Order: sequence, then structure tokens, then C-alpha cells
Amino acid sequence: MESGKGGVITRSRLGRTKLLADNPRLFADVLYTQLLREERKAKRDGVNVAFRPDVLSDRFWHLENPWIFEAFPSWEIYGYTKSALKVQQFTDGELPKNYHITFSWSELANPLYCRTILESGVNVAVPFYDRQTLKGCLSDSFLGFPVIDGDKSDLRFLDPSGVIVGLRAKLPKLRARANKRVLGSSGFFVGV
Repeated sequence: MESGKGGVITRSRLGRTKLLADNPRLFADVLYTQLLREERKAKRDGVNVAFRPDVLSDRFWHLENPWIFEAFPSWEIYGYTKSALKVQQFTDGELPKNYHITFSWSELANPLYCRTILESGVNVAVPFYDRQTLKGCLSDSFLGFPVIDGDKSDLRFLDPSGVIVGLRAKLPKLRARANKRVLGSSGFFVGV
């Protein structure tokens, strides 16, 4: 088990994940209390709230917990997804108005599909690396679309529509390990 702050965060995440799986209703009650606390704090401080419910998962929050979007209509709620269904719901206007989706490139991503959704205004997040140095970098364009620097901020709802959200691939410093990771990714990391 981890120690220090990292260990506390890990245990907290595991506890919430277990609660969601074992007792979704209690999870929703706890989450609502926490979100309400953030809402009050944001109002007191005069700031807007951005909320990303998915960090390590790709759940259909708008179907499983639609109350989040209804209870906090002024919040910017956003996430990354690999789900073509969720992307379709986003482009068809079937997601809540305050829910923004960015498609995540993967080793299974179809470039033609990515072009199609980019043309419809959905952004695609892509991790790039320099083929020579095996270090994370950005490209000027990809699939014929401009690349913006996605590492400057995670607030994807502020991005212009129909762009590649370039992310610098996070690879090991040792060249041999970086090369092994790139080769093992089967195309997840895009070399430039």
C-alpha cells in the first residue's frame, strides 16, 4: 500500500469505486453532498465550476446519474471518451447542454472515423512523440486538422471545435524503456 498523500488519494479512489459498484444509491448521495459543498464554496468565492466525473473511467454519467447535470446546470461538466455511442449522442445533441465530450485516440481508432467526427465539431485528443528523440512533442496538424496544445489546460470545453487536442506523450526517460512502451502501444502514441 502507498504511504503519504498519494496513498490516501489511492485509498480514497478505491473506496469510492467500491462504493459505486456495491451501493450506487449511497454513492450518489455521498457525491451529491460533496458537489453541493463545492457549489456553495464556488458561489461564496465567485468562481465557476468545471467538473470531470471521469478521470480513469468512461462511464455514461448522463444516463447513470442524470441528476448531476440537472442539479448543477451552470457547471461545465466534461470528459474524454472512447465510446462512439457517446460521441454520437454528443453530436446529435442528446447529451445534457452542460456536458462536453472529447474523443480519445487509441490504438484502435479509425482515422476515417476521427476525420468524420472532427468535421462534425468533436475534438480528438492524441498523444504525440518525436520519433527521433522518443520524447513527447506536438505536431502542427494531424489527419489534416490543426493541433492545439492540450497540455496547457485540461478544460476541454474551452477548446475550439473540430481540432486535434495534442498531448505530449508521457514516456520513460530511458530510451530503451521509451522505445519498448511505444512499440507496445500498438499505435496509441503517434510519432511525428
